[in-house]
Amino acid sequence: VSLGVIVDDSRGGTPGRALALYQKACDLTPEWGCNNLGIRYEDGIGVARDPEKAKALYQCACDAGVEVACQNLAAM
Repeated sequence: VSLGVIVDDSRGGTPGRALALYQKACDLTPEWGCNNLGIRYEDGIGVARDPEKAKALYQCACDAGVEVACQNLAAM
């Protein structure tokens, strides 16, 4: 997940590369990777906006104990 954040936040980083890293993190350990991937789907960053997918990703991260994911889900 940290690599996804670095790529996402760096100058010249591409949303597609960060998206791939978040997806890999979500597949391996659902905590922060799924939350960060949910943000991309909620806001349409590097992917088509998909609120239902975002909700599912937030739920996965929330179930894994990420409080901010629970808050993101509640805000939707």
